[in-house]
Amino acid sequence: MRRLIGLTLAYLVSTLVFGSSAPQLQKSAALSPEASIEIAGVYQRPVGSVLVLLARDGEVSGWIPEGATWRGHTYLRFDPSASETIIRAPNGELNRISLRSTKVTKTNTSEEKIELLPPENIDWAWVSSEKNPMRKRAVDLPFEVVMEWDTYTDADKIPLINYYRSHGWSLTVTHQSIGIRVRLEPLDNPANPRPRVRSPESLPSVPINKK
Repeated sequence: MRRLIGLTLAYLVSTLVFGSSAPQLQKSAALSPEASIEIAGVYQRPVGSVLVLLARDGEVSGWIPEGATWRGHTYLRFDPSASETIIRAPNGELNRISLRSTKVTKTNTSEEKIELLPPENIDWAWVSSEKNPMRKRAVDLPFEVVMEWDTYTDADKIPLINYYRSHGWSLTVTHQSIGIRVRLEPLDNPANPRPRVRSPESLPSVPINKK
């Protein structure tokens, strides 16, 4: 079943195999502080690759596929059995990086109802903190996800939308005859709503001189 982990993730049946000469996998704790990398999100496309978001020092990558490198760290594979991502560090070592437990939601049954995350259930203190990799700017959707959006079911879309909502952003994707519109806008914190721009007053009627 397709879902999001980090977003709400579908489990994959995949095996990571290393030859005898490959370096031993290390836990993320083995990385020194200056070389640490965090997995901010994982998304299983309904058809295709598992995409991840890498975060480090308050910065976040775009959604990247297996084999892609960001800031010297190469994403090799996601291990669904352990909710860990295998990363090759700049020094060549292989490391297993666990997802942030506070941001992982697992959906295990197709009968479970999927709903939009209400604003009042969002951790707004976390959204406003330095720990939020999207505090300043939302990460753009990958091109392939935008193009595939109309083929996704609600079970595919809503977990991804909720991932953005949990980071303080509203995501909408609309396929139109003239093109595709993607909107990423800040969500309102119900306890501290943003001031609204007042609608302009109606213009006074102006008489038209007729000849």
